[in-house]
Amino acid sequence: MTRVSVTRQINVRDPMVGVPSSGYASLIAQADAHQAVRPAGMNSGQFTKALFEAYGSGTFVQDYSTDGAFVIAGSGGHAHYEIVGGAGFDFTTRQWFWRGTPGYTEDGMPSVVADTNGSPWYELTGFTETPAPPHPYANMIQIRTADGGGTKGSVMHLGRSAVAGESVGSRSAHRFDCETGIWTRAAASVAPGTVGALESTAVFDPVSKRYYTIPDGFHATTTMQYLDATTWEWGSISYPTWPAAGTGTYYKGVYWSGNGKRLMIVMWGTVWQALDLDNPSAGWTVLTKSGDVIDVQYNVPVVHQGSNDLYWRESSGAGNTIKKITPPADPLAGTWTVSTVTLLGDTIPEFIGSAGGGTPSTQAYKSLFYIPSYGCLGWVTAGGVALLNP
Repeated sequence: MTRVSVTRQINVRDPMVGVPSSGYASLIAQADAHQAVRPAGMNSGQFTKALFEAYGSGTFVQDYSTDGAFVIAGSGGHAHYEIVGGAGFDFTTRQWFWRGTPGYTEDGMPSVVADTNGSPWYELTGFTETPAPPHPYANMIQIRTADGGGTKGSVMHLGRSAVAGESVGSRSAHRFDCETGIWTRAAASVAPGTVGALESTAVFDPVSKRYYTIPDGFHATTTMQYLDATTWEWGSISYPTWPAAGTGTYYKGVYWSGNGKRLMIVMWGTVWQALDLDNPSAGWTVLTKSGDVIDVQYNVPVVHQGSNDLYWRESSGAGNTIKKITPPADPLAGTWTVSTVTLLGDTIPEFIGSAGGGTPSTQAYKSLFYIPSYGCLGWVTAGGVALLNP
């Protein structure tokens, strides 16, 4: 009997290669690397402004690839340079990509209402269910494949504000398929109340599969609206009293679960409060906190799924520091602790945002996020892409 030995090479990617050690930051894409995928009809300044200087940012899409991607789609608004398609950074290939909307030629120039089908949808004329770009604020959020997001996931605008040169608003929800570049309505009707308003936050509850909106003015209402990802219909929950008034100009919301609780946490200046999503009739609880003082304003805190701590970064002037928010054993009655973590390694790039002209900005929104396969945080800016492992 003759035996034949065959050697077969199988390339298996180790997801931890190139991930910084605990306490370190690593730059994995240089400044302006996004220009490599710029659409032919736009110049470099237009493209950067549409992506990073339109009062908003993209969102992490976990199912885009093995390690996920940060995607910015349909960004511009209020006479800003805009994109209708989407650009993203793939954490598996560690390269930028462009996903154009079929049939649409990007020229960067801002839309006007006359280019759309008007209220309430404000969709571009000649393109089926394609929304005119807004200021994204923190309203952009992923739809996972399991929830109907498509093979590579989708990006959704949960409502839109500052749409077109006239700065109109739409209470609609639209999804961008990250594989095809095609836009469709995520809900067949517009929301009955305010969604996607100025400086709002879209927040996903993975247990109830609801996309909640934390709009400007949420403190003056006793309901919180959501889009149900099982029916794609609008709904709301109620609570007995108004949330407590905060001390800052703007606030941001984040979903946190642990220690037997599922909470919607809203941080508004020095006032942080939480709603128990399993018992909303109990109303909002003002949280006790200690340590460093932070005012989140524009930037959304992110939950580190490995430790269940939250992290938050000031976009400019922070150097290599990041704020850590440690939850107590009793998240409603205990004390949340804020501390500063200084990372070694590469310099974390500043965020160049809506101030424009190459000026660092405080408005990074959802540019800090958690990458499950890496077990660390991602940070995407015009000044580079970094991995942060606090």
